[in-house]
Amino acid sequence: MDIKDFQGLTKFKILIPLFYICSWVMAVIGPLYFVVGYRRFCLLVLVYTDIKCLILLTIMIIVTVKSRDVFKRVRAGGLVLESTNNRETMNTEQEIFYGFIIPSYKEDIELLAETLDVLAVHKRAKAQYLIFMAMEAH
Repeated sequence: MDIKDFQGLTKFKILIPLFYICSWVMAVIGPLYFVVGYRRFCLLVLVYTDIKCLILLTIMIIVTVKSRDVFKRVRAGGLVLESTNNRETMNTEQEIFYGFIIPSYKEDIELLAETLDVLAVHKRAKAQYLIFMAMEAH
């Protein structure tokens, strides 16, 4: 991370506390003075959160179904993983696989290499570890 990643965020130092204070004030005086507007606002918030929860639930179901299919193929006889440099076939003799998702945003390559080295020294790493790198695209 770099200090440049946080440039331009000073406006949120004012907006976030202001939004917090206004929401508490409106929670108290909204039902008394802005009855219709407050009801519409509350209904809008409820509809928004319901739609957002429905979307997240749908995504979770899709990911669960697709990951179940992938692990069935892994157990059934070898899933071929394609990388940019080579093709590797997973050893599927073991019953249990461990998945590691390593998120990375502008991390130093040395830190990522050290993380992978630490995982690689484990005795089950070659046969049972699935490592996924989540990185930004250039």
